[in-house]
Amino acid sequence: MNNTEENNFEEEADSRIKTRPVLLSVVCVLSFIGSGMMLFSFSMLGLFHDTFVQMKDLPQFQMAGMEVILATPPNIFLIGAFFYLATIFGTRQMWNLKKIGFHVYTLSQFALIFLSSFYIFSDHFPSGDLMLSASFVLLYAVFLKDMA
Repeated sequence: MNNTEENNFEEEADSRIKTRPVLLSVVCVLSFIGSGMMLFSFSMLGLFHDTFVQMKDLPQFQMAGMEVILATPPNIFLIGAFFYLATIFGTRQMWNLKKIGFHVYTLSQFALIFLSSFYIFSDHFPSGDLMLSASFVLLYAVFLKDMA
């Protein structure tokens, strides 16, 4: 192959490479931060639940909603941590412009809403969580056309 044909081939390959939209990058970074923090929190609550129960009477540990968290079985938090890990995986796939990431992310968010509404906060529906998750899913859905 001569030099001109090589240059044409490289230019065609460069033109086919999709670039990630800036807003998609911003939403992915926000998802990485939020899901990463929640993965850490849920992991700690699941793994060290007994320690938190022992510390509940300390004055530094008196926070609103702590009794709900301590009444939740630790395995629920570990299941939640798994879904946050899946959310991070889905976000990573969308960062790489792969559609499968959207589906993994959406299913994980649905599972987390289900988990929090039926097992963690069973006395009320987490409408704030639902609105935040739905807004991120809708933002990601806008960029589905840019993903392969």
